[in-house]
Amino acid sequence: MSKAIGSIPTLTASSIPSAFTSSFLFFTGKGGVGKTSIASATAVSLAEQGRRVLLVSTDPASNLEETLGVTLGLHPVSVPAVPGLKALNINPDQAAGD
Repeated sequence: MSKAIGSIPTLTASSIPSAFTSSFLFFTGKGGVGKTSIASATAVSLAEQGRRVLLVSTDPASNLEETLGVTLGLHPVSVPAVPGLKALNINPDQAAGD
């Protein structure tokens, strides 16, 4: 990791081990462990480095809108505060019925 804020390392594209470099990153785990926080921080960091990033939540009770401060739907929405970052919510129950 290239730099740290306090004791928390800052994620950069070059700090991701090459074995894990991919076009897709998935953050999974039990409820309340920080998936949205880590995914959002990663998305912002990569977008700030010039990457085009699409952040997708499949949580029916997503709080991604509150995290990013934008209204989300079924289509990607630009996050004005972070050029290069778009986000959307997909409700898996609704998507399975479509």
